[in-house]
Amino acid sequence: MIKTLLRLVNKILICITLLNFISCSDHNKSDLKIKKEKSKIEKDNNFLDDNDTEKITLLSISKNLPQKLVISILNDYYEKTLIFDDKEIDYNKIIDTIAKKNNLPKQKVASIIFSFQYEQITQDEIIEKYSSEKEDYLNEKEDKSLEETIN
Repeated sequence: MIKTLLRLVNKILICITLLNFISCSDHNKSDLKIKKEKSKIEKDNNFLDDNDTEKITLLSISKNLPQKLVISILNDYYEKTLIFDDKEIDYNKIIDTIAKKNNLPKQKVASIIFSFQYEQITQDEIIEKYSSEKEDYLNEKEDKSLEETIN
């Protein structure tokens, strides 16, 4: 009788261990799925800031397009243009590719990008650009004076 009872307890322990293992496996899969989704979301928002929400909303309304589509167009544009020097970029080809991907006319895509980049410049962006250019200028000037000192 004790032997039978031990076998039963042993089987129960094995079942509990298997259930625990399966549960952990499912949990790991769901964690992996969540991580993939987060990664995708981070990639989608990689080029746009939280500060751009107002601009994107205004563009979405003014161009009569869903916000997701506007975000997608802008992210595609920045993804393709930020990795190259200005000399190497074929803007026409990039806009054409984005237009085909989103099933929109090239003019609409170009208009969204132009509006976002040039027409909707905020005061903070103007100040940031000025500060950045000033810093670059001062660094360049400092480098030149160091070069002259060395020579």
